[in-house]
Amino acid sequence: MGKRKRAPDGDVIDLTGPEWHGTDSAGASASLRQQEQAPQTSPPKAKRLRKDPQSSDVSLTEKRGAKLKKSCPKNILDRVARVMSQRFFMIDRRREGNELREEFKVLGSTGNVYTVTIGKLPSCDCPDASRGNHCKHILFIYLKVLQVPQSSGLWYQKALLTNELESIFTNAPLAPGVLAHDSVRNAYASATGKNQTAESSSTKRRVPGPEDSCPICYESMHGESEGRLTFCEECGNALHSECFEQWRRSAAKLTCVWCRAEWNKGDMNNSRCQVHPLGDMSILGGLLASAASATRVVIIATGGRAGHPDLEA
Repeated sequence: MGKRKRAPDGDVIDLTGPEWHGTDSAGASASLRQQEQAPQTSPPKAKRLRKDPQSSDVSLTEKRGAKLKKSCPKNILDRVARVMSQRFFMIDRRREGNELREEFKVLGSTGNVYTVTIGKLPSCDCPDASRGNHCKHILFIYLKVLQVPQSSGLWYQKALLTNELESIFTNAPLAPGVLAHDSVRNAYASATGKNQTAESSSTKRRVPGPEDSCPICYESMHGESEGRLTFCEECGNALHSECFEQWRRSAAKLTCVWCRAEWNKGDMNNSRCQVHPLGDMSILGGLLASAASATRVVIIATGGRAGHPDLEA
């Protein structure tokens, strides 16, 4: 009987067959190893699919609406300095759902209300922006309201891409420090015919908190003694007595800065305000004129475009 050899996988190999005749032990071992090492077929290489132009990433195909600025121009840096030294307030903002476009109403340093739109082509309806400049109202919205980091390089661009707008709106925090007081925003809403929620009046004095600023000079009133403050008995809000005197001397018709109620001149410090129909608000020209040369900037809400637009640069 011929010799049989057991392969490592358990199969019996007949060494007496004709295919093994004339082979020595070394040749048999080599043949055995060749059989043990079965050929391995590699998987076929995946074909590289061509990218469908219709499904290309937006950031790769979208074109910027203006030339990309690699650094901030000096004229825009000059306007940033004005944003930091002057006082502005956002009194209204509007955005439709998840639309990458938001509209803001900004009180300028001359008392005018301007509309700033942040979208693919940021814009403002102030005289400076109408001359093609990146105005301080746009910069105010970027840097203080939306709090875009100055290192981002987005806030001085004349045009933005979709992914840049998404980043701005996603990372924008609520900025209550630059949002005008509720009564100021309600007054603006009333003057412009917008719906507003009526708030009940209170005769209680509202002691200023850490985030409360005077509506005339916009300096903090927190910690001030009540003797240095003047309160409106209609809405309960306070302002500096010194600032109230400046307001009183400049106002043709004295009203509360907060709630716009008529102030009884019988007692200039703490008299009761009597509510009257608000109507359109107007700029107090004398007060604004004095503010132009003073260190304290006075901002009065206005529903129209009265004021000094030539100063809005």
